[in-house]
Amino acid sequence: QSTWGIFIIFQKMLKFLKKEPLNWKETFLLIEELRKERDAPVDLVGCGVLVDKNLSPKDFQFQTLIHTLIQSQTKDQMSALALKNLQKHGLSVDNIINTSEKEIEQLISQVRFNTKKAKYIKEIAQILKTKYNGNVPSTFNELIALPGIGPKMSHMILTVAFGRVTGIIVDSQVHRICNSLGWVKTDDAEKTRLALESWLPKENWEKIGWLFAGLGQLIQQKQFTIFCRALMSSKPNDALLLLIKLGGNINVKNVFDSSLDTILIWAVKQGKDIEKIKILINCGAEIDIKNKQGKSAKDYAQGEILEF
Repeated sequence: QSTWGIFIIFQKMLKFLKKEPLNWKETFLLIEELRKERDAPVDLVGCGVLVDKNLSPKDFQFQTLIHTLIQSQTKDQMSALALKNLQKHGLSVDNIINTSEKEIEQLISQVRFNTKKAKYIKEIAQILKTKYNGNVPSTFNELIALPGIGPKMSHMILTVAFGRVTGIIVDSQVHRICNSLGWVKTDDAEKTRLALESWLPKENWEKIGWLFAGLGQLIQQKQFTIFCRALMSSKPNDALLLLIKLGGNINVKNVFDSSLDTILIWAVKQGKDIEKIKILINCGAEIDIKNKQGKSAKDYAQGEILEF
């Protein structure tokens, strides 16, 4: 009877884990629309982007593995610089074996924990040479056994280097966004991966990684741009509220332009229709904030555009 009780509890837990969040498909499609430009750091310098696909399979897979390793806990832009240094030096198994650990450490000085990662790189190259004839192993269990390679990295290597999606790639951005949306309730990335995989259709496993990672990066680094994109989307109200829910500030100023306009000032100056202006204000855009010229949205408004 006790065993049967445990079985019933397990079944209930499994059913709960597999329950799809309400309206997740609509949110997913909206995020796809916001990310259609593919202009986040993960798209430009993320894993696999900077590795030459014309390399031999052996070198392509090794460089992908190393990029994945040095990228851990480091901004994509910084790991990209380190990867370029390694590539210029010669990023192959044999060349790394013949390079001192100290030199590797200097070549990847831009990344966090470069001393530890240099040690891992040397160890991995030697293991690949002696155990796998210089090749990168192609199974999850073999990859995770390599020094410094964790579950997320293993799934990423298999996805990028071998074209096999074995699991969702969950970084800090994906973990944060999925929890903010209420899609999961977890306290670390691995638990988020398992929870997502229990209900998210497998055809979306690869996509959610770069979609959500890039969205998080844009909210942090190009907030004005992503808010403008949300305003011009097919569902501006939903898109703006989504960004706010994920930590965005609708009154952010355009720091990449000397005017320092807010989204609302930009919309008024661009002559956007009154409905879009209303949506912005209803979502929390303030009409009295001034730009660098000391002017607010009111000052740029034509007639009674802000009086509704």
